[in-house]
Amino acid sequence: MMNMNTNTIDSPHVHNRTRLLNEILDLNPGSDLGFLSDFSDVQLEDYRDHLHFAQLPRSQAKPWDARTRSKAICFRDSDL
Repeated sequence: MMNMNTNTIDSPHVHNRTRLLNEILDLNPGSDLGFLSDFSDVQLEDYRDHLHFAQLPRSQAKPWDARTRSKAICFRDSDL
């Protein structure tokens, strides 16, 4: 679990972000807190939701539908 620094501003945003990071660390203990801190709250929520989804048995899971609608695999044809 991540501990909040006593010098950190006590705000709902900080509490929400801390809760979100703790949920991700619980679901994926190998996550790097420094790496995760570069992402927005919305991106972290998507990642947390994806981790929850990944734990469902495949027979119960619906296809993953990220809120961002970004493609998981992107490519570009060469102009050559």
